[in-house]
Amino acid sequence: MLYLQDGQNLFDPATSYAGHWGVLETLAELGAAHPMLVVGVPNLGVGRLKEYSPFDDAIRGVGEGVGYLNWLRTVVKPLVDESCATLTEREHTGVGGSSMGGLFAIYAVLGGAASFGAAVVMSPALWYADGAVFRWLRRQPGPVGQIHLDVGLLEGEDTVFDARRMHDLLLDRGWTLGTSLHYDEDAEGDHDEASWARRLRERWVRIVGMLAPPR
Repeated sequence: MLYLQDGQNLFDPATSYAGHWGVLETLAELGAAHPMLVVGVPNLGVGRLKEYSPFDDAIRGVGEGVGYLNWLRTVVKPLVDESCATLTEREHTGVGGSSMGGLFAIYAVLGGAASFGAAVVMSPALWYADGAVFRWLRRQPGPVGQIHLDVGLLEGEDTVFDARRMHDLLLDRGWTLGTSLHYDEDAEGDHDEASWARRLRERWVRIVGMLAPPR
């Protein structure tokens, strides 16, 4: 089970505001051999930045990510578990997103460790709140959960630098490359839905494996 943020952009181009991820197409192509339930959670629109940030920002205001994570854990996940044939344990439950959704996913896999055992972190907005996530992560126990972290090399020097900095910090905090941490740099990737859609499809088998039950 994977809970992805920005649900408007995942399945249907008619609901997307910036292109879509083609998740239905990926499921049709790869889901039979490598099944996984995907739940798309829509964002608040104009309130999206604060919604996904657990950190207060001097310009954008108080972050609402802590409350959002609590709602995702205590309201949305129980509803899904009651309605679908899910494996409810944390090791079979992941959270993911891109940009601000990616920032939230890093926070959620640690802050919601009782519920989420893996995070799919695409092009995370690590700059938000003056890089508060780096200071926060240094104070957290680790490693907690598996993390897939990626970035597109066309996103700009600052974004790539921040992703590499996060990669190094996670290693320093105890994650192990190739097992608990998976890291990719996409030479053709930009900060857009098309790049995230392609990377989700290309890394689908890996992501499913992060949440798959033991054989």
